Amino acid sequence: MSNQYYQIIDITDFGPYVTKLVLCMPRPVDASELAAEQFSVYVEMKKKDGAIVELPKSFIERDQFVPSRGYRPVTAAYPSMLHGEPVEEASRYVTLEMPYGPIWKCSAALAADFKSINGHESYTVQDYRVSLTASIGEGDNALKGLVFDRCAGVYNPKVEPFLHGVSTHPQLPIRYGYFIPRKLDGRKPLIIFLHGAGEGGQDLPIAYSGNKVTEFTEDWMQEIFGGAFVLVPQCDTMWLDDGSGKYGDSGKSKYTEALKYLIDEFMDHFRYVIDPDRVYIGGDSNGGFMTMRWINALPMPISII
Repeated sequence: MSNQYYQIIDITDFGPYVTKLVLCMPRPVDASELAAEQFSVYVEMKKKDGAIVELPKSFIERDQFVPSRGYRPVTAAYPSMLHGEPVEEASRYVTLEMPYGPIWKCSAALAADFKSINGHESYTVQDYRVSLTASIGEGDNALKGLVFDRCAGVYNPKVEPFLHGVSTHPQLPIRYGYFIPRKLDGRKPLIIFLHGAGEGGQDLPIAYSGNKVTEFTEDWMQEIFGGAFVLVPQCDTMWLDDGSGKYGDSGKSKYTEALKYLIDEFMDHFRYVIDPDRVYIGGDSNGGFMTMRWINALPMPISII
């Protein structure tokens, strides 16, 4: 019989990973009944059109592509709440923890287009099948042979604080994600982050979750700045696009003026709560290039991060 599960995503230094699965059990289950060895987890990473993602076989064999599918080990199993928080009492939710990171096959929640230098990363559809390989409990109350293969939802909590917008530039509007500090007690600084080449495209959350940009919204980071706005623009191609639609070698960007327009517009919209003397800008890789390219176009005091 088919059963439901939920996916839990965490944003790490290497991007978003599916770190936990939450299984919907037919009855409440106690911690004493559970062990990691009772579960087998198989996953296929798919594109939104249903095709299985193909990624390089290894870091060295980058020209050999293989389907992204396989088994993931389980390191812990315990009763939980819906979003994976452990509980001491019996629960109808059981969370499975799995190791994740670059070395763990099929643990990433996104995939890069390694077949094109001008390609982008995108969130994928993670199709899991969890099989119960040993009984939970004994006697008439035992649970046997359960299969969990219907995803009831994906919980990616660190992207939730971000709101979305788009500039009104007449020729080149730019989408952006942004965060508003929880307390607007006085003017706050503005942190601008410019994504790398792979985080461009049409999947806006990639711009702030392809790397650990979400950390700027965490309480400990907000406390350092006394509360701060966070602005993360996303370009359609890459910041090094000089008009060709591809990586350019001219050192110019077609987005320079449009990016300045967006930031001016954003700051004007929040002019009563953003401190124009505390504007911080930085980026990684392609975004680092754009930081230096764009900084000359901004006639105001700024800091590079």
